[in-house]
Amino acid sequence: MPTRWRLAVCKGKDCRKGRSDDLFRAARAEAARLGIGPDRCVLERGGCYGLCELGPNVVLREPAIGNPDDPLWTGHFRLLHVPGEFHYWRMDVERLRRLLAEHVTGGRPARDLLCPPEKWPGVKP
Repeated sequence: MPTRWRLAVCKGKDCRKGRSDDLFRAARAEAARLGIGPDRCVLERGGCYGLCELGPNVVLREPAIGNPDDPLWTGHFRLLHVPGEFHYWRMDVERLRRLLAEHVTGGRPARDLLCPPEKWPGVKP
């Protein structure tokens, strides 16, 4: 059975300035075009991850991580740095299309689109 995912597009003020609203609409359209339904990938808006200078940010997680149905769950507002979590940075529509095609559909992270750990504030690789 293929992995189910939760894909969150940041909705923080700076990411929104970077067109994350357009990015989220594009994600929904591209998922529909690729035939990716909610049984395969749930698309949602994340809170501000505090990574504004790296945005727009998209976080892809396996749904078993944490408690995403809880509106106060910390994973909505920060990276957890756990296996099964992927932070894609400086996203635009073309990069998002690759993420959906390669990672969600193809099962291979788009490694060149992932934010390098040395860019994460307060985390030493």
